[in-house]
Amino acid sequence: MSLGIRVPDYEIERKLWVNEHYEGSYLFRNSIVLEMVPPTVKGEKWIVHYAWQNQGSSAADTTIDAKSIKSGKVEVRIPFKSSTVPGICGNLRFVVSAWNPDAVMDE
Repeated sequence: MSLGIRVPDYEIERKLWVNEHYEGSYLFRNSIVLEMVPPTVKGEKWIVHYAWQNQGSSAADTTIDAKSIKSGKVEVRIPFKSSTVPGICGNLRFVVSAWNPDAVMDE
């Protein structure tokens, strides 16, 4: 998945700062590889790995826990942070469930 967050036009105290204007610039731009493996047996956890691709192509090698939420779904939050000024930080939030949970999990 590619994530691009651009800075909007902005004013400070109703003034446009032409020398500090960032129109069209990216606050954050990167791609992520996300691998998610659902449990094969009821009670097991999802296996989740990811990798940001800003340092070149790499395998998803960072492990992150999936949090169980209602209706058999899991939530995965992956942090991101820009290294720019102005900057941005936050979390990508994925809510995931098995496509056909009865066919995947053994009782």
